[in-house]
Amino acid sequence: MFQYCYPPNQAHTLTSERQNSAADIFVRAIGHSILQHGYLFEQERNSYVLHFLLSGKGSVMGETVSAPIGFLFTPECTQQYVVSKDPADPLWEQYWVIFGGKRVPEQLASAGFRCTPGTFEVPYHSRLNHIFRMLFQYEAYQDSDDHFLLLSLLWRIFSTHSYYQQNGSSSPPVRNSYVQSAMRFIQGHYHLKIDEACIAESVHISAKYLYKLFVSELGVSPIQYLNRYRIQCAKNILETQSISIREISRTVGFSDPEYFCHVFQKYTDGQSPSAYRRASQLF
Repeated sequence: MFQYCYPPNQAHTLTSERQNSAADIFVRAIGHSILQHGYLFEQERNSYVLHFLLSGKGSVMGETVSAPIGFLFTPECTQQYVVSKDPADPLWEQYWVIFGGKRVPEQLASAGFRCTPGTFEVPYHSRLNHIFRMLFQYEAYQDSDDHFLLLSLLWRIFSTHSYYQQNGSSSPPVRNSYVQSAMRFIQGHYHLKIDEACIAESVHISAKYLYKLFVSELGVSPIQYLNRYRIQCAKNILETQSISIREISRTVGFSDPEYFCHVFQKYTDGQSPSAYRRASQLF
């Protein structure tokens, strides 16, 4: 069974040799990779590429990014991303799909993607783990070059993205610049020991004022948002890695594993981390 435990700069890839530029849409390759701090990718190629960043920080075509996030490259752009050099940041872990065809722009637009290079939100990244895991379990069949199997993954990604676009999976857009900055700070530092005062200091306002802004914009306090984000990151690890609950607790910023389990159950309707991991293996 496929395991997501690669050392830095390692990748797992499934490819298809049956590529036809005259086809409506086809998949060249899909993959999963973990990259070292400071890694630079820069290439021009006649393909579309969807990336889904599971963990890590860096930049995409000059835009600062942190996981979870997606980004699209198109044939006319220089496809470039840089992994953060800071060893304190989580390793850059990603899925990617390389594809092409004469009707790709039409299909992207139909699924709710912008047809231009850039980043996009992926509130469905936990679902992506299930989709990719199921495909990689079929790696024994890659010698048969089952391009239908690879294409099915792309259609499921399109379907999932379209569903979340139409059904408003995430909260309404955040307009307040202080809240936006605080959210970025949390997403970049959730694995460290931070509190409400620390978050407020990062955006140069008082903790009391930041609390009011968060409740007004998001309906939750900064600490509630932090914990919710940490638990979402923990879910991602539980679905993709086999490390211990204690280690996951530390990785997402909890010093006490018991408290981590308590918070996890709060945000998962009473489900423990171990039970969540077992359930995720059923998909």
